Amino acid sequence: MQKALVQRRASRLPYAPQWSPDVSSRHSFLSLFIGTYSSAFDILPALLADSVPDGSLQLSVDAASLAFMAFQLNRFDLIPLANKYYFRAIRSLAMAVQSSIQPTSNAPSQSLSAMALQSVLLLDFYDKMAFQHYQPSEAPGLLQIHAKGSLSILRSLPKGELRNPATLQLATQSILVTILSCGADATDFPEHLIGLYNELGSYIQSDRWHLIGHYIRLVNIHINVRNGKMGLSDALKRAREYSLDIVEEENKMSRLWRPYRRDTCEARAFDSHYDAYPNHKVAQALNKYRIMRLGVASFVHRLTGSVEVAEDVEQLVRTICASVPQIILPEARPQNTLPFSPLQILECSAVLSPLYLCARHTRDPAMRAWILQTLEYMADNGVKMAQTLANIIESPLKPEIWDWFRMVGSYTCSAL
Repeated sequence: MQKALVQRRASRLPYAPQWSPDVSSRHSFLSLFIGTYSSAFDILPALLADSVPDGSLQLSVDAASLAFMAFQLNRFDLIPLANKYYFRAIRSLAMAVQSSIQPTSNAPSQSLSAMALQSVLLLDFYDKMAFQHYQPSEAPGLLQIHAKGSLSILRSLPKGELRNPATLQLATQSILVTILSCGADATDFPEHLIGLYNELGSYIQSDRWHLIGHYIRLVNIHINVRNGKMGLSDALKRAREYSLDIVEEENKMSRLWRPYRRDTCEARAFDSHYDAYPNHKVAQALNKYRIMRLGVASFVHRLTGSVEVAEDVEQLVRTICASVPQIILPEARPQNTLPFSPLQILECSAVLSPLYLCARHTRDPAMRAWILQTLEYMADNGVKMAQTLANIIESPLKPEIWDWFRMVGSYTCSAL
């Protein structure tokens, strides 16, 4: 009951800052994004409690918070202030790392390494939020610096420290953001990433860890095809094998968290129904598998013209789109509001990339029209990026899904 009340309060955070921008942004980030929406930074509150004021972790939180608020409220005037905290955090982090290797350092090494890792991951979050409109050609490698830096910290740790639960949780996030950063820029994985994933796999067994393994395979195919390192026949073979594994994994999850269908007369639900999920994290987890399947199926269909695969594509599109009305319909959940609450805006931001993929690959004009109408409805109710996506869908330019993924802040809007 107490957690539900916290979530209800967080979902209705005020849109306009009540205090100074940095204080208001920090409050919103910690209570809404960290406390209610995302699982990616679960360890952060405990680390903050042990950190020093104006240390690298506190400053990294401030930088990430301001970038988050700029994205959430479309307040890009906050970015210069975020930049100040960002550079202060980098300087403080460098000093902390230097002091940690001195024999006079009194702090436990595990605490220092966890704080350093968390700081770097927050700085990566900042980069993705603050520079989402940059193209790789404008800032080559910019959005991979901190992700790869976190891997370097991991590799430098003693073997025994890799068994620490806090370190393992941060390692999971580090590997995930590095994989997705490489996918967005179509650049090869760092040399030791696969080895580190396999090594940590002896300590980590979770749904999220298995999801990361599937991402590694998918992104590896994408990078090698895009860079001409893999022939189409080999890519087709691997894509088919990959698709079978993904279907099996999704079916396992569906048996645990099967959504139930709700019929409705509401026009904003395609074909007069939508799917209801236990919570936004379950919906996003299942959709991540569907998105991977959809990307692979569309690739296979493009190479083979298979009618059966084309039917799979349309079914996946319908299933993904059926998860959206629960977020936007006022009557679908007690916490839904018009205009959207900050929590709804985050949930909508997480489905923008899936909706782009669906609009790009569906051959059903009615479904495409529904997607455009849904995006415009989102834009009218606070999701400004939705209008940008609608404009892109209707334009002759068709960015690759990874290009759009980078434009909406990469992984930053995901709850997982």
